[in-house]
Amino acid sequence: MTIQVPPAELYGLAAALHGCGDTAAEVPARLPDAAVGGPLQPALVVFTQAVAVAGGHLVGELHWLGSTVGAVADDWAGLDGSLLAPRGSVAAR
Repeated sequence: MTIQVPPAELYGLAAALHGCGDTAAEVPARLPDAAVGGPLQPALVVFTQAVAVAGGHLVGELHWLGSTVGAVADDWAGLDGSLLAPRGSVAAR
């Protein structure tokens, strides 16, 4: 199967992934510090710590994926440019 995606769309996807990573970076700050007390308190602490750690990993993955998609777009644009004849010249067949 062949999937053709213009480099501009890949750059847009890379930017969107980085943006989602930036949003995920806000997860720990948005977790409540409110104490509920009672028997649920220890579970709430563990849960919020787990969500904060998962959010941190998600940030890393989204930024890595965005960078990878951006690198693919760079390579794709470079390949397209190497296959096209320079402006004003005729491509040999």
